[in-house]
Amino acid sequence: MASNGDPVIDSWYRDTETGKDFEVIGFDEEEGSIEIQHLDGTLEDLDLDTWHTLSLQPIEAPTVWDEDSSDQESFDYRGVFQETGGFDVTRHP
Repeated sequence: MASNGDPVIDSWYRDTETGKDFEVIGFDEEEGSIEIQHLDGTLEDLDLDTWHTLSLQPIEAPTVWDEDSSDQESFDYRGVFQETGGFDVTRHP
């Protein structure tokens, strides 16, 4: 059984069992609920008990490849390219 510390908002993690990367975008300690956003924009809610059973590795915020350029663009924590013309996977305005 894994033993992760409490989630940190705006931090990225990799689930080492599935290989999926995600960011913690919300954590309610009183409710024990965690909201995460996967790299593809999918949102998921977890409870704290489930969080503590996951095999997680903290990671740096990912970068994404801009197909129209040979440069890599920085991926902000809400899933939007820093420059215009990229995709927007965020639910936040």
